[in-house]
Amino acid sequence: MPYNDDAARRTARERSQARMGRYDGSASRSSTDSYGRARQESDHLSQSRYTRQAPRQASQYSRDREQPSRRGADERRPARSGRQTQPERNSRGSREASRRASESSRRQAPSGQRRSSQPTSSRTGSILERIPGIAVVGAGIVVIIALFALIFAVIVPSCSKTDEAPQASSASSQAAAAHDIVYTVGQKAKAKRVEVETANQVGSLETSNASVEALVSLLGEEEAAKLIAQAKTNPDALWIAAHPDEYAFDGIAIQYKILKLAADEPASIPYVREFPAKYPANDAVADKELAMDVASPSDKVPTTNIPHLYQWDRRWAYTIYSSASFGLTGCGPTSLAMVYQGLNRTVDKTPHDIAVMAEEGGFMSEFNGTDSAFFTEIANGLGLNCWESYPDAENIKEELAAGHVIIANLGPGFFTTNGHFFVLAGLDNDGKVIVNDPYSVERSSQTWDADFIAAETMAMFVYSKA
Repeated sequence: MPYNDDAARRTARERSQARMGRYDGSASRSSTDSYGRARQESDHLSQSRYTRQAPRQASQYSRDREQPSRRGADERRPARSGRQTQPERNSRGSREASRRASESSRRQAPSGQRRSSQPTSSRTGSILERIPGIAVVGAGIVVIIALFALIFAVIVPSCSKTDEAPQASSASSQAAAAHDIVYTVGQKAKAKRVEVETANQVGSLETSNASVEALVSLLGEEEAAKLIAQAKTNPDALWIAAHPDEYAFDGIAIQYKILKLAADEPASIPYVREFPAKYPANDAVADKELAMDVASPSDKVPTTNIPHLYQWDRRWAYTIYSSASFGLTGCGPTSLAMVYQGLNRTVDKTPHDIAVMAEEGGFMSEFNGTDSAFFTEIANGLGLNCWESYPDAENIKEELAAGHVIIANLGPGFFTTNGHFFVLAGLDNDGKVIVNDPYSVERSSQTWDADFIAAETMAMFVYSKA
């Protein structure tokens, strides 16, 4: 059969180009021999293997950089000028890998028998080296979670067992207790401040010769010392001691008497302190906040049916009686008011009401108090029986033991310098006399021998309920 050389050569060239296209996708080469085809196939396989190994090598390089402790000292040093950079090393490695692959293709079996690459084993070893650290971190996290669970299990049940209702019910009591504590602390602080201020003023008073000399000249050293002693703890007493001239407007006799009252009777200090501003008053007042404590002034004295009333009670003490303050001159009406209220069990008449009756009946004398005839003349109008008795100890005890009440008319002596009235309210278990003195809490806070009372008494008026 004839052989067409041109057709044969063309057919051979096309087959050769087709074989070359399988490896490198190029049809530019015209022909190749068996050695050339093997070389092309080896180059192609080497490039494919390097392409797969390059990322692994880059990954291994990054891990080596993160773990400087496993690298040499020279590798931990920073790159110097003139040394190859990473891209240059990768390029050089690529060329060396291509060369080694070509040589391997000539010496070794086909590509299916190649050994596994080194980067895979390196990555596996790196992961194995990290397992202990990961295990420690995981164990720590587990321990922390367990501790939180334990705390939650202990605290939450205890909170859930709390009884909220008792807390709500006791909230008001706790608030009240806190308020009381704050109030008490505030009161103590205020009292301390007043005490300090008072002490400072007393110090000035004691060093002020003019004030001290004025008190001593009016009251004498003993009475002046009493008033200054009270001024150390009582601001009202301090003011009184520092302003004795404020009581001179009604004459020196009244000035002396009212200052002496403040020195001798601490309970009268509120009355004395307000005297310059409130005297004289046109009428009595019914303000209970101004009332004296009319209970027994001492636990040592038995109580009786006869109440304790005082002529310097601020409800009526600033009214005028016998040309002066009722607080200084009203002993007679106040004594009869005690007898009236005690025997009749009523409080419808005050000492001021009795004083008005005495004045309207003509039994009040100017500057001399109450006429003694008033006590017998007015008795029937008050629902009382009254008679005079000789003032001796036996009569006093006999009348009081019978449940009667006595108003004693005292002459100058231990109890008074001019004259005074007070009430003999009863006897204690020892036979001593219980005295309701309208001028003195001090004298009403003790009992007295009947003989001593009889010696100080000029006359006595005995009362019973009519």
